[in-house]
Amino acid sequence: MVITQTQNVAVISGIPATALIHWEYCNGEVATHYFAADSSNPELSNWWGLLTISMQTWVALGRIRKRAANEAKDRETCSNITLEPNPFLGGSVSGLSTALHWN
Repeated sequence: MVITQTQNVAVISGIPATALIHWEYCNGEVATHYFAADSSNPELSNWWGLLTISMQTWVALGRIRKRAANEAKDRETCSNITLEPNPFLGGSVSGLSTALHWN
């Protein structure tokens, strides 16, 4: 099996989630959340983040690569996905701001 750049990024994206789950596990319990913030609804554990974050990254990068291949009409020219710093930093600042101000 050939490991691609997309698979590497998907695995690496799960490292922060794994660190958070490990920290939660060692300091009590792993947090759970309820749909619509109502405890009468089913709960959803943070353990699912280990699977969903990596899967979403893999799907998103696969779609980006496919779009680049369709635009270039040649898979050889789109072997590398470049990370644009401005949108990445903007998204990171937005996400951090939301996380810090969430009640």
